[in-house]
Amino acid sequence: MGLLQSGKPMESEELSDLYEVLTEPVNLPDPVGPSATTASKLDPHFLETLRLQLENVTKDKQSLIDERMKEMETGLYKVPRVELLTQLVQVNALTHRPEQALEAFRMIEAKGLKPDSVAYNSLLDAFARVNNLPKVLELFAEMQKAEVPADVVTAGVVLKALVKQKDVNGAFKIYRDMKIKGIKPTQPIFTMLIQACLRSGDVKRAWKTFEHMRTETHSPDTVTYSLMIYACAQTEDAERALDLFQEMSEKGLAVNEVTFTALIRACASRKDYYNEAWELLEQMVAKGFNPTMRTYNALLQCTAKHGDVVRARTLWNDLISRVEADEKARAGL
Repeated sequence: MGLLQSGKPMESEELSDLYEVLTEPVNLPDPVGPSATTASKLDPHFLETLRLQLENVTKDKQSLIDERMKEMETGLYKVPRVELLTQLVQVNALTHRPEQALEAFRMIEAKGLKPDSVAYNSLLDAFARVNNLPKVLELFAEMQKAEVPADVVTAGVVLKALVKQKDVNGAFKIYRDMKIKGIKPTQPIFTMLIQACLRSGDVKRAWKTFEHMRTETHSPDTVTYSLMIYACAQTEDAERALDLFQEMSEKGLAVNEVTFTALIRACASRKDYYNEAWELLEQMVAKGFNPTMRTYNALLQCTAKHGDVVRARTLWNDLISRVEADEKARAGL
């Protein structure tokens, strides 16, 4: 059976390291960010009306924006002004336009209105999405100074920004502050703490956080288990990785290509589990998951480590065939 199946063309992001995929899980919605459900909640007619606002807000367009808001406040889609402006912040966050989100947010204050936690969370999310940690922290401090109550969404957005910058101490400080303020951490919060540990290379702390999470607070999901299987790969602990994989099966959790690739890496790193890595590859394909560039990369590294020239050549030939097939698919051939 060949390793290649017909599937989606390779994306350039597939060339990134497996670690990055695990810390930014593929095809999963943001579990804590305020924009996770915003897109489905915003009225399509409202979005159509906001086309103007999606452009750079300038003084020349200010009167047109005010006019449009007045129309909406007296029309079919009547929305309180602070809510309307908050939705402007959310839309710009969704489209990765933080400066425009900030413009909309400042308009709330300019009109003598008080931004609420939803507005602040959306603004924090806008800058977190573009990895601007200094601005996230600046706005978070401003939120606290304004005595706007933070919630689990606030903590999640700030935590996510800290994780991306590998600031594990900052991440755990946010976690401790949450507990002090009586905010109950959610399962995604713990997953992000584990991400912070792994990004900073603190595997021991990642395990401690994982064990605390699953024994005292929340049951891990597919993303969390995949992260810990990857942690096993880092320490060549194939037995523990397989145990976690078995736990996922017993709990009925879905696996994906990220999970399989992490498990393959864990097994392939060990000579006594090397053959199992190839069996897992066949299982991965049998379940409908195509090997990604990360999968190939993990296996090619391990064939080199174990001096397996035959399998290395097979993998390389499959990889070349896949690249050619993807190029033909893009060309419409």
